[in-house]
Amino acid sequence: MLAVLIFRSTGFSSETLVLWCGLGMLCALSAADSLTLRLPDKILWPAIWTIAALRLFIHPLGMWSYGAGAVIGYGALYAVYVLSRGGLGFGDVKLFTLVGLLVGLPLLGFAIGLASLIGLISAIVRRASMRTPLVRPLPFGPPIALSTLLTALYGQGWLQFYLHTFFSASPV
Repeated sequence: MLAVLIFRSTGFSSETLVLWCGLGMLCALSAADSLTLRLPDKILWPAIWTIAALRLFIHPLGMWSYGAGAVIGYGALYAVYVLSRGGLGFGDVKLFTLVGLLVGLPLLGFAIGLASLIGLISAIVRRASMRTPLVRPLPFGPPIALSTLLTALYGQGWLQFYLHTFFSASPV
C-alpha cells in the first residue's frame, strides 16, 4: 500500500525510486524500534548510504539541499540528544540524517516538527489509555517515519499553502 501511495503522489519519476527505498527502510526501522527500542545500525547505515548514493543522481531540489538536510538534521537532533540527557536515543539522531536526505533542507524543519507532534499525540493517547504509569519509553522511530512519509508526499503543498496564507503580499 505504501508503494502505491508513493506512486500516486510522485507518479512515474526517479524520485519514486528514492522514496520507495527510503520509506521502505523507514518501515523496517520503525518495526525494529517498536519491538526493541533500538534503531539497528545494520539497517540504519545501509539506508543512509543507499539514499546518499541515489541522491548523487536524483536530486530535484539540488544536491546541496539534500546534503545540507542530512547535516542539519543530524546536528539539530544531536543538540536535542545532548540537551535531553537520555530522553532521546542516538539512533534517532542518526535517523534524521536519513530524513534530511529524503526530504531536503526546505522541508526538514517541517518533518522535525511533525514528528514531535505525532510523538506527543501518541504519548498522550498511550498515557490516557493506561491505568498504570508509563514504565517503558516510547519509540520515536515510528513518529519520525510517519512524519517523513507525510512530509515527502505532501510537505511541498503544505509549505506553499503556509507561505501563501501567512506571507502573501496581498494588501490588508
